[in-house]
Amino acid sequence: MARPTTSQGYYADQVARGQSVVTDLPKFDLDTHISNYEGRGKLERLLYIGQHSTLLGPDALRQGITLSKLGLDIPRYLSLVSTLAAVSPSDPFATPDQAWIDGTTATVTRESERKEAELSGYKNNLIKESIRMGYEDLARHCIASGDLTTAYKCSQRMRDHCISPQNILDAHMLQIRIALYRADFIGAQSLVQKCRHLPAPPEMLALYINRLHAALGLAQLQSSNILDAAISFLAVDPSIGNSFSTHLTPTDIAAYATLCSLASLSRVDLQRRVLNSSTFRALLDLDPPLRRAITAFVAGTYSTALTILNSYRTDWALDPYLAPLLPALFAEIRKKSLALYFEPFRKVLLREVARAFETEEKVMVKEVVRLIDAGVLKARVDLEAGVVVRVDDNGRASREGLVTEVLQGAEGFEREAKARLLRFAILGAGLEVRGKGGRRDGDGEGVGGGSGIAGLLAGTGGSRSKAR
Repeated sequence: MARPTTSQGYYADQVARGQSVVTDLPKFDLDTHISNYEGRGKLERLLYIGQHSTLLGPDALRQGITLSKLGLDIPRYLSLVSTLAAVSPSDPFATPDQAWIDGTTATVTRESERKEAELSGYKNNLIKESIRMGYEDLARHCIASGDLTTAYKCSQRMRDHCISPQNILDAHMLQIRIALYRADFIGAQSLVQKCRHLPAPPEMLALYINRLHAALGLAQLQSSNILDAAISFLAVDPSIGNSFSTHLTPTDIAAYATLCSLASLSRVDLQRRVLNSSTFRALLDLDPPLRRAITAFVAGTYSTALTILNSYRTDWALDPYLAPLLPALFAEIRKKSLALYFEPFRKVLLREVARAFETEEKVMVKEVVRLIDAGVLKARVDLEAGVVVRVDDNGRASREGLVTEVLQGAEGFEREAKARLLRFAILGAGLEVRGKGGRRDGDGEGVGGGSGIAGLLAGTGGSRSKAR
């Protein structure tokens, strides 16, 4: 047996730790893909690709190491180098550049001391605008050097010295961005809600609203609030451009909105909120296959929609925000597709379902059984006949319930027919008894006499006693 390479061993360990590993080549070109992002977000994506892609991993790590040496983020640089050392120990980039580390450490220390001294001078002068700018400069420097904890504290203090609505909005946006970097998604949601209710002019808030929607959607997605995330992403319009490229591009937003919407919205809402939306439709047109997937889902051609989504799965599996949630999102979309497929039918052949979803019949049986066990689908599987039969709320098959109802109606008709024949026989024998001053109506009821069958039988008994 051939001995596995070091890179294979690293990715095998990733799988053993429960991490996803992508062995297929994605559709995107690495250089083109990464060029869409800016700042810390670019390095985070390169590191994630390096940790999870067997084909692009080494190239992504080398590119990340080269980019990180252009900045001041020593912790991120060391993470990239250590990962490459685990993937490919013999790579020249896998050895830390100690001279660069020492020089950058000195630069970061010197710059931090300078900015802190400037801030101290601003505080002595008691000029709020200068203090605000001092905290902002220090926060951005801390982001660049990888000290997110200090950056977050500076952004909080920056808000205390804002003197205009725009300053307050800028401070909130900086704090939201740092919260997303720190994976503090609950805090990011809270900050977005505060920012949206600030007493700022509408025209000023409009300049920030797209980034706020995108940040809120991302935080909700990472908190597994899929429906809320879908609504937030659908509120973004194409004017967002690259203003949020430290985290997401417009194409990312279109992809996130598509998956969240398919997993959480009804077909009516998909048509109304997505396909008929004049704002989001333009953003969705940046990636036409996604629009076709939603159109196919709304039209009921679920296999087409699932095929299109599966063609993107390798690309999405290398997205640090989307990859951890991808299995759950795909499972929810497929579960929803199956439930909607069965909705108009009382009985469906398993082979037809398997053909519609382009899978084997044995696999489809297991999927249907899981849906039934989860309470998503109210049905029974008849393996002998190879059919799935829907059942009503009482647990009976719908067709069986219909047959029972028809039989009960037939029994009632038979009882009524026998009663009428008995009445005709009584009338023919002259055994009818009328009450005093009574009259007959169309059903043989008499005033003072019995009504219906009971009245007829009572009248018959009275006649016989008189005859005796």
